[in-house]
Amino acid sequence: MLSLFLGVSWAQQPTYAGFVSLTETSHVHGAAYVESADQLFVSDVDDQRVYRYDNWSTSGTSGATLSAATSFAVSGSGSTEGIAYDIVNDRLYVARGSTVYWYSRSGTLQGSFSYGTTVSDMVVVGSTLYVAGSGRSYASTYDTTSHSSTG
Repeated sequence: MLSLFLGVSWAQQPTYAGFVSLTETSHVHGAAYVESADQLFVSDVDDQRVYRYDNWSTSGTSGATLSAATSFAVSGSGSTEGIAYDIVNDRLYVARGSTVYWYSRSGTLQGSFSYGTTVSDMVVVGSTLYVAGSGRSYASTYDTTSHSSTG
């Protein structure tokens, strides 16, 4: 079981707001929140899975212990590192090793591309996926509608 710490103010310095224990996880490496569905997705590096927690805004309060509504295995090899939600296309991006996979929120694999080095983190802004890799001093960008590199 892993405890996920909650912060409420990032303006100056994080303010400790408590923690939520996630029963199935042992080594969470990424988290993505889907506000429209009130779901939290977390990637676990030890068991190479993504876990979905429902009703996060009401059940994810400090001191709570939560069980995942569902989970799915991440394809490929290497450590499951980053996870990002694409609000424009309603999909999750999950990095495992040097490959980025995209899934529906129900866990159906929809595609993948190779990044060329181990992915350390990702974020989606609008329709652009920013991917940071180990040993690189820049983030690569990808258009999430065509999945082509934009820089």
